[in-house]
Amino acid sequence: MRLSGMAGARRIKRTYNVRLVRRDLSFSISEVAELFGIHPQAVRQWIKGGLHTIDDRRPFLIHGSELIRFLTERQSGRKRRCGPEQFFCFRCRAPRRPRGGHVTARLVNKRQLTLAGQCEQCGSSMNRAGSVQRFEDYKRIFIVETIEAPRLEEDAHPHVIHHLQEIGDHDAIQPQE
Repeated sequence: MRLSGMAGARRIKRTYNVRLVRRDLSFSISEVAELFGIHPQAVRQWIKGGLHTIDDRRPFLIHGSELIRFLTERQSGRKRRCGPEQFFCFRCRAPRRPRGGHVTARLVNKRQLTLAGQCEQCGSSMNRAGSVQRFEDYKRIFIVETIEAPRLEEDAHPHVIHHLQEIGDHDAIQPQE
């Protein structure tokens, strides 16, 4: 995968699905690399960075529970928790408040809503999922503008576009009994 705007730069995958790892099995370096679709050298770097092997003999074997522990710890260290008054800005890569405290709330269904605002630092758009039950809390924290989501309405006579009407004589197309 190439990053746009950067010639020759490759995107580094930083999160791995630990559910793919069987907790009770042992894996070789090449098996771990194949499991996550990465180069074996990356797994060797993980070993240098704190991933424990079963013993110091070759081939190096990694226990599944140790691999899960290492990746979970590594991935959770990068998480940035947002406070109740913050959204996560992907451009800044940090929790930020919306500009001026203004957010737009859009109802998704009876229990969920989406809050949208602009980052106070860079101005990019930010979104956050929320609960309808907490709507009063959001109104105390933010200046909320509500937008009603467009809904499909039930109709006793649905509108059907029938392409066979353009042909004219569509009786010839229908199967004969």
